[in-house]
Amino acid sequence: MSETTGLVLVIVLATAGLAALVLAAVYMVRKRWKRGVELVGIAVLMGVWIILVPAFIVPPTYPELQCRAALRGISDAVGLYREREEQMPPNLDALIEDGLMDEDILECPAAESERDSDYFYHPPAEDAPKETLIACDYRNNHDGHRNALDLEGTVHWVTEEAFQQLLDKPENADFARALREFEGQ
Repeated sequence: MSETTGLVLVIVLATAGLAALVLAAVYMVRKRWKRGVELVGIAVLMGVWIILVPAFIVPPTYPELQCRAALRGISDAVGLYREREEQMPPNLDALIEDGLMDEDILECPAAESERDSDYFYHPPAEDAPKETLIACDYRNNHDGHRNALDLEGTVHWVTEEAFQQLLDKPENADFARALREFEGQ
């Protein structure tokens, strides 16, 4: 479920819960039935349930969001380098050496490794389509998920299975080969 869909669901459920509470109170005041107390009790329980349901929707965790932000930072630095040098950077170190990003950005908060960088980068061909992957975090940084950055600057949060499908696309053949070689697959 995307972040936007989750947020919309939370808003709809919270609004429905509040509406149930208001309607039950109005009903009780207007009818003054003995059963009104029962109906209000049911409405309150329904309202509480509807308001609490969103708590069970699992949003991305802080490390996953911070990892996405790091890839967006890499994307920005790649864009600046590309504008200035009229070519893609050869590696992430070039972005640091040129002062376009800090080396701390290369640490994924979810990764438990001693690598210098928790992100893989592979420059695409000059004529690569915008959907071509240029960077991602390493396998097992996020328990079965990955963040992947394409040439357009979009960061994709995908399952490992969906990531493998992205790698199988023709425009990602060079990236996939280099990543698999690096990860030892």
